[in-house]
Amino acid sequence: MLFWISLFLLTGILTFYYSRLQPFPEIGGKFSLLVLILAIFLWITESSPRPGSEDFAPTLSLITGGLGVIIGIRHMGITKKDVILAPLGGVLFIVGGIWLLSSRWDGADQFQQISLFLVASILVALEIYLIFRGLVIGIPGVSWSKSGIRQIQRGLIEGPNGAIAHFEKALDKKDDKYEASLYLLKSYYFKSKFVVKDKKVKKDLLKKGKDLGLSLVEKFPNSVEYRYWYLVNLGSWAEEYGVFAAAREGVADQMRYHSKKIIEIDPYYENGAGYFLLGAVHYKAPYIPFILSWPNNNDALKYLELAQATGEPEIAQIVYYAQALDKDKNRVEAIKLLEAVIKRIPSADNFASDWEWIKKAKIILDDLKS
Repeated sequence: MLFWISLFLLTGILTFYYSRLQPFPEIGGKFSLLVLILAIFLWITESSPRPGSEDFAPTLSLITGGLGVIIGIRHMGITKKDVILAPLGGVLFIVGGIWLLSSRWDGADQFQQISLFLVASILVALEIYLIFRGLVIGIPGVSWSKSGIRQIQRGLIEGPNGAIAHFEKALDKKDDKYEASLYLLKSYYFKSKFVVKDKKVKKDLLKKGKDLGLSLVEKFPNSVEYRYWYLVNLGSWAEEYGVFAAAREGVADQMRYHSKKIIEIDPYYENGAGYFLLGAVHYKAPYIPFILSWPNNNDALKYLELAQATGEPEIAQIVYYAQALDKDKNRVEAIKLLEAVIKRIPSADNFASDWEWIKKAKIILDDLKS
């Protein structure tokens, strides 16, 4: 019995340790807790005055390990959330299975012995595959991408277990670079916009987002997602670095060009995001004769109206449209729109961003009424 107690104890400890290194540690953590509880249970039965069946411990090992293998294979092959549960559960499964098979060896005839040997060989081969797939190949990039998305939903952007760290790990893998890169772009923006307060850190993050976004757009010119989030980072970078840096980099011209490309590729993306960005740059970019002569508020109004007509109007779109209306000397309509915005409830998908725009709408509304 001491062997089985030690086996369960060691498997539980190893599973707990390796689960901490997984993108979804709770999967292995729950199994390790079960195994450690069973180790304590076996220790209690060992001290019982009534001896139990010799097959009890190996049967328990077989069932527990089999459960771990089934759940682990599901997460390894379907959900892509865990790769250590299957091989470590397989240890209990194979040891328990082979122990039960060997206990029947002496009483078996030649045909039965061959059958037992084949079954044992299949169990060993399965465990070798699980070890190779889980511990040698390791965690696929898609697992880190999925956990990164979850961390964003939890509001955990920075730190060793934050979304950015998870997406950066996904980029180190050969698979799933597309999704990981996309969410890393988003994370740079969200962290700089809603998490950090230090101006230097904000600038560093947005520069990373701008540089990564540009490289991805050049590599995947038909990706509307990369192009959109590149512009989001670029626009925020320009706000942080200032007018002169933005002019030196030609930010306004880039915003205009890539916004038109987004409209060309998919005008309906993110509720008319291409039209919105194009309208926003016409509204915000300064008119400079002979240098930057294309921005004008009439085009801003036109494209912002198109954005709202293309999909479900976003809060940011309405706020920009209200500002463009006020610039066009239509303050009454601008105030009506902003009053409607401040009564809106932030969406679950874009809570932080919507809330920031609602706060901005309140500030603009107070200025217009004063």
